[in-house]
Amino acid sequence: MLAALFEISKGCLKCMGCAVQRQGPLFTKNKNIITQSEAKKVVANAFDKDGEEYKRISMFVDAPFIKVEATKFTEVGFHGKDVDQIIKDLVEIAVKRQKTKFEIEIREQAEETVENIILYSLLGNIKEEEKNIWRKYLKDGSLDDKVISIDIPNYINNNIFSNDSVENAVKEALSNHQNIKSVKIIHQNINKQSDKKTMTIREARQKLLQLEIDSSINQDTILKTAINSVEEEGIVFIDEIDKICSKSNSSYNGPDASAEGVQRDLLPLIEGCVINTKYGNINTNYILFIASGAFQRVKPNDMLNELQGRLPVHVTLSSLTIKDFIDILTKTHNNLLQQNIALLKTEGIDLKFTDDAIETIANAAHDMNFYVENIGVRRLHTIIEKIMEDINYDVYNYVNQSIVIDIDKVNKSLEGFIKQYDLKKYII
Repeated sequence: MLAALFEISKGCLKCMGCAVQRQGPLFTKNKNIITQSEAKKVVANAFDKDGEEYKRISMFVDAPFIKVEATKFTEVGFHGKDVDQIIKDLVEIAVKRQKTKFEIEIREQAEETVENIILYSLLGNIKEEEKNIWRKYLKDGSLDDKVISIDIPNYINNNIFSNDSVENAVKEALSNHQNIKSVKIIHQNINKQSDKKTMTIREARQKLLQLEIDSSINQDTILKTAINSVEEEGIVFIDEIDKICSKSNSSYNGPDASAEGVQRDLLPLIEGCVINTKYGNINTNYILFIASGAFQRVKPNDMLNELQGRLPVHVTLSSLTIKDFIDILTKTHNNLLQQNIALLKTEGIDLKFTDDAIETIANAAHDMNFYVENIGVRRLHTIIEKIMEDINYDVYNYVNQSIVIDIDKVNKSLEGFIKQYDLKKYII
């Protein structure tokens, strides 16, 4: 099923399938039996992949996911972010994810409550039949511009008691290891302060809806669920891992805070340790770590031996074929061709690409990757921009017209283009 949804090589697909399966019910029931290496060190050293497919898979299995670049971190003790920040950011993502899911679940009920509050402020106590009639007017927006007076808690209108301030107060209480009762007291004390405000129904609906959702959120449940999802389902994608590796025969053997030092700091993180965050302690034993790099100037063997041991499964991604480029241009959602068609449609221009033109574009991208430098699917951006250059520049001359990009147009636009790029590698 994953093969039908994502453009992944067979080797990578097998490893990701095993990883997802091990993080499912089978893993939960046998958590004490399955070792760390079986649970998480599944995919490593993917060649020339930016992690978008893994992100889609994480969305498909509803797992918290974070993508980071290895070059943005430094060794502990030096200026810059250390690798512990990866887990802290992953927890932040998981908390927001759980909060969003909860808001979606209670939104319909919260909207009904807000409608009742507005109708009571507008009409007072009325019969249920009459209320239903006015509710229809409220839902279709007929009453949005009507002004009403309603009680709004101060923290919504006052910057001192804004939603961010409430959230920060809750986080501070949790980081100081206070129990959830202290968190509830914070909300109760803030909710007691309210003023009668005059505003339109449209404004009142938005503010009351957010207030109702916030008051219904159980911080304890959200944090507990978020932490549990990170520890058992979390996926960390570390890109540019090859950029923090140095050749084994390099003339410089001194310490590097942003290279070998980062590799050493990653060892306990991948092996399994406890990271202290403001939401609580996070155990990384069963988090899935994926490391990716192009490895053009260095090899996976140039990584620290200990890091290689913690990332035992190596997957090599194959280069894109002509058929792959054609599929990317035709089968993917919101592909580059659709983007250009939609862009010119705003100017009243009907743009079309023939099948021969698409095949020629795919051939050109494949040839340039083969003869010049292999930069993957990004080569399509350069080629399509070159083809659309004249049309985009003189766009006002084509208003309310139809433009067909055929094979002749593509060949004319790319005439000498590949040779020009091929000669650049000989320039000193």
